[in-house]
Amino acid sequence: MNDLRFAFRHLLKNPGFTAVAVLTLALGIGVNTAIFSVVNAVLLRPLPFREPDQLVWIANPVPSDGLPGLTRRSNLVDWKESNHSFENLGAYIGFSERISYTMIEHGEPVRVEGAVVTESFLETLGVTLRLGRGFLAEECRAKAPRAILLTERFWKDRFQADAGIVGKSVTINNVSWSVVGILPASFDFSSVLTPGARVVDFLRAFQDTPRYDNFGNLMAVVGRLKPGVTAAAAQAELDVSNQQLREAHPERGNFGARVTPLRDRVSGSLRQPFIVLSAAVLCVLLIACVNLSNLLLARGAVRQKELAVRVALGAGRARLIRQLLTESLLLSSCGALLGLPIAYLTTTVVANSPALSIPLLQNARVDAAALTFTVVAALATGLIFGLAPALQLSRANLEEVLKEGSRGSSHGRGRLGLRQGLIVSEVALACVLLIGAGLLIRSFARLLEVDFGFRPAGAAAWRIVPNREFATRQQEASFYRELLDRVRVLPGVESVTLAATLPLELSDVVRAHPKGATYRPGELPGVFVREAAGSDYFKTLGIPLRAGRDFEPLDAGSTPMAIVVNETMARNFWPGRDAVGQTLVLVNPPDPEVDCQVVGVVADARQSALEPTVGPEMFMFHWGGRQLIVRSGGPLRVIVPAVRSALHEFNPSMPEDEVQPLEQIVERVVSPKRLVTRLLA
Repeated sequence: MNDLRFAFRHLLKNPGFTAVAVLTLALGIGVNTAIFSVVNAVLLRPLPFREPDQLVWIANPVPSDGLPGLTRRSNLVDWKESNHSFENLGAYIGFSERISYTMIEHGEPVRVEGAVVTESFLETLGVTLRLGRGFLAEECRAKAPRAILLTERFWKDRFQADAGIVGKSVTINNVSWSVVGILPASFDFSSVLTPGARVVDFLRAFQDTPRYDNFGNLMAVVGRLKPGVTAAAAQAELDVSNQQLREAHPERGNFGARVTPLRDRVSGSLRQPFIVLSAAVLCVLLIACVNLSNLLLARGAVRQKELAVRVALGAGRARLIRQLLTESLLLSSCGALLGLPIAYLTTTVVANSPALSIPLLQNARVDAAALTFTVVAALATGLIFGLAPALQLSRANLEEVLKEGSRGSSHGRGRLGLRQGLIVSEVALACVLLIGAGLLIRSFARLLEVDFGFRPAGAAAWRIVPNREFATRQQEASFYRELLDRVRVLPGVESVTLAATLPLELSDVVRAHPKGATYRPGELPGVFVREAAGSDYFKTLGIPLRAGRDFEPLDAGSTPMAIVVNETMARNFWPGRDAVGQTLVLVNPPDPEVDCQVVGVVADARQSALEPTVGPEMFMFHWGGRQLIVRSGGPLRVIVPAVRSALHEFNPSMPEDEVQPLEQIVERVVSPKRLVTRLLA
């Protein structure tokens, strides 16, 4: 205690030095604690499921189809029947976010979000409901009564945590849904499985029927391994099973199954960037420690006589080292205390950023593990920056110090050499940090310089839910045609269109081949397909037309179906020929084949992801769509209120407040690298 009281008095007598040291340590320790909180949430903390190490992700690895790792419903059924490695297999629909839901609340339409899951999905994950029960087998059959599970957040926000809602019905999309249970607070579907997507409010039962096979790969599959079974053993079993299925069902095409730990699927791609980031902030803290070591050595010159007197009075070297280390640890402790608010604010801002699509990031917080890390960091930094000066100063020879002091000298040769060595190491660490940061920032800048193939600036999208049933295709076309006409005439609107999906979102995949070409069973190429409505689709998205023409209203329902293809598809399907005028055959058993005629060729647009190569893509005209895309001739903020007003006047039961600038979509895609770059900066 005497050492601690003396250290306090000594630091208070030197407020300038103390303030600089504490602030330096606060920044270093605070930032390191914040980064640890993020890394702990994303990489270290177990997934919020029962025995998460037993959970695996089963992805379709076939790259030639451009498929997003999803598999067919029939494959999942066969895996369940024949496997011996899994306790259970569950799945969710990979395109769930493209289904729109609307509730009426206080007379106003409110957008809600749902995810479609199989009966065994929650059981596979090991999720225990807070209230109620899971889905029953009879609720997962075709035309069964609709059942949903509410998330705890949605239950509290919309139903005031009323336990009586379980067993009652709610109206969504003008249809009655039975609430059968409440999910626990620990279950966050969006944060774990679909980061960057809209937050899910409820889960609905997947009503299984063979007709879903017509839609190709829909299912995102999760499995729970049996005790003692490894992922490698499960992989070997699925390889044999899939070989047999491909031979028995060639119409399913080429498919497979890659078994990986669920943790790797959720955040494995972030491991290396976060390790780099952690090393960088640790390097910053080491630079701070070296800096403080130099400051302590410099102050040692002032304290020479004090230390010499203590030695003369009988203090041994160990006693001096203990006193000097106490002062260092007190400085680091004060820095850690001041750094905690910095860590808390930084972690809160990062975790609550809506533009970041990083799994589990929303769960980042300064918790007990982060506080433990802070204590360890404080002790380690205090020892690191205090030990070298303490050892150096404790070596002082009383007579030599007094002689140097009488000559007015303040530096010993040993101390001067140590300070020079610290300066060299500090410069070296700073150079390493700057070079690494520069390379990372250059890599990120190159990512942003990628030609997307479309122009996100100046365009925004509204989700459209008519909230009505159309008796005929003509009524549906009339509804959407009038909607486009209303928005097109608004001041500041340059062009407007409708689309089923937005750029950089998952799209459907169909099997197709040029007319006259032959393929062996299972080898038909896959093609991305997007639905558009209106004659300004490519103009609105800023996708250049390379040949032929854009869509026209008469293309709706034309025979043969009018399509526009991208350059990659034109090059791959009709090499050395003009694609315009060529016929494409869509193959979707058991439905009959459909002939399509190419009316235009557009530039490649990276509409699946930023970094992978662009695959074959086709666009077809269809009156409908879930997205109204508007391009402004000026700032978006000028047209947003006018578009909202027009949508409300056109259909008061349709939510009009959910607007998304296309630049936000690009932000979400690059957000993991942007986060690392910003934190490193």
